[in-house]
Amino acid sequence: MKKIAVLGGGISGYGSAILAKKKEFDVFLSDMGKIADRYKAKLDEWQVPYEEGGHTEERILAAHEVVKSPGIPETAPIVRKIRAAGIPVISEMEFAGRTWAGRNASASPARTAKPPPRRSSTRSCATPG
Repeated sequence: MKKIAVLGGGISGYGSAILAKKKEFDVFLSDMGKIADRYKAKLDEWQVPYEEGGHTEERILAAHEVVKSPGIPETAPIVRKIRAAGIPVISEMEFAGRTWAGRNASASPARTAKPPPRRSSTRSCATPG
């Protein structure tokens, strides 16, 4: 099973972690700060292991790939260590996009959605008189 580490426990980080879990990856989320209680509740619901207040390097460096939140700078010590270890670092958007790309393109909502119906105007263009 592919191991994914998610750096950052904000809205997009916890969303990426849950998406990874849904796709049956072995996922772990790590945040240097505090994770909001509402996000922790969702992570618990999906049984996604997480940590806050620091990074467990051994666990993160054991990942096959790391999904990095945009708020974490490339200069962060953990990101430098991940890159030095040769572990691919991708954005949350790229991770989500890969998931979407695996779907049947003909099922895309953009291709199957119908435009909204035209509204008839209640105003007349005719001139009185």
